[in-house]
Amino acid sequence: MHDERVRARLAVAVTAATLAGCGTEPHGLDWGFVLATPALRARTARIEARVLAGGCTGSAVFTTEIRVASGSGMMSVAMDRPGELAPGRYGLSGSARDTACTIIAEGCDEIDLPAGADTRHVVTLAATTERPACAAAMCTDGSCAGVDAGPADAGARDAGPDGAIDAGSDAGTDAGPDFDAGPDFDAGFDAGFDAGPGIDAGYDAGYDAGPGIDAGYDAGYDAARDAGRDAGYDAGRDAGPTCSAGTADCDLNGSCETDTTNDRNNCAMCGRSCGEAACVSSACSCTAPLVYDGAGRCRDLARDATACGGLTTTCRSDQYCTGSSCVCRPGYEALPGGACTNLQTDPRNCGVIGRDCSTMGTMVTCRSSCQDACTVGQTNCSNACVQIDRDPLHCGGCGTACAVGQVCAASMCRSYRPAAGCATCPCASACTGTVPTCCTYGANTVCVAGASCPSSFP
Repeated sequence: MHDERVRARLAVAVTAATLAGCGTEPHGLDWGFVLATPALRARTARIEARVLAGGCTGSAVFTTEIRVASGSGMMSVAMDRPGELAPGRYGLSGSARDTACTIIAEGCDEIDLPAGADTRHVVTLAATTERPACAAAMCTDGSCAGVDAGPADAGARDAGPDGAIDAGSDAGTDAGPDFDAGPDFDAGFDAGFDAGPGIDAGYDAGYDAGPGIDAGYDAGYDAARDAGRDAGYDAGRDAGPTCSAGTADCDLNGSCETDTTNDRNNCAMCGRSCGEAACVSSACSCTAPLVYDGAGRCRDLARDATACGGLTTTCRSDQYCTGSSCVCRPGYEALPGGACTNLQTDPRNCGVIGRDCSTMGTMVTCRSSCQDACTVGQTNCSNACVQIDRDPLHCGGCGTACAVGQVCAASMCRSYRPAAGCATCPCASACTGTVPTCCTYGANTVCVAGASCPSSFP
């Protein structure tokens, strides 16, 4: 029979879970956190780490708090270690708080245990809707007062064989500078937690015997807990290697194999993605004349309706961008007030600006000129004779306007983007992925989603 219990060890910068099987050495499952942006790293003061039974929507079987060194994004103190976990699905969850105890980032990944030997998992904490983790009066440097009196201390784990630990946890362990100074911590730790079959024998001899840890486990490891704890712990395990400039240990495997000068997913720092841009000399960069927009896109400022002439300039829905300027869409004309209209269908500007079909007796509809009815293939939209298969302001139906950055093709609004580096179709190298079809749109060559190009107006 396999004894497939899981012990989780939460430590500096990396949380670790171990899987015990057949009474042999436990398998390793390292897990840790990465803040998605430099701004989040700079703001984070504490990270609350949780193990959730059943996945990311399950209930917490372990919760602890990690202090983060100010402005560094490096975790400096781990609070506790969970006990053994049964095989099954778990959520590895975290939420980052700033010094005011505001939750600023969250993340959760699911994993099935047992996960095999030496598995590593990094959970990315991304920006979330900011909200207080506790009342302001309870907050101290990102930590909510009374956290140990919550559900974790009342749960099944705390009522287990080492009940003497948590009974004095708030008064002894957490309030004091020395982790082992709490009542009966190590006495219960070895008798309760470590005394499982095949675990403690190797635990003290293997894990704790690492450099700078077990030799001073009670006097050094725990006594330095509030002073930094990493002074000895990082030397043994979690701080990882000291990497030279331009390299980093982004997957937390203990080696500096990531070249942050040219890795588009880790450009200048771990977790910084350039999207479709390249990473050149630690900076996200696009091939000229395209410009990087800071959000993973390379933009053609001469032809991009959502970045026309500049990254912050967006054209109106009745316009497109050509020559770095927003102008009326193909088939539309500019009115004196600046709005764009189709003179072939507008009953107030029918054929020419200012011709109003409502003054023409029964000929109130517009189809190039004022007429008494629309013809076959046209749809009457408030006396405008519209071709709904191509009109971007009546696409597929009266009043259905396509958004900026969309064209009307085959009665559907479809996204498009300029064909980068290509002036004339076909543009096989430019029109790929979600925008595979090369089309001529006004003065531009564009790549359109789907298989159809927008038809011109008659």
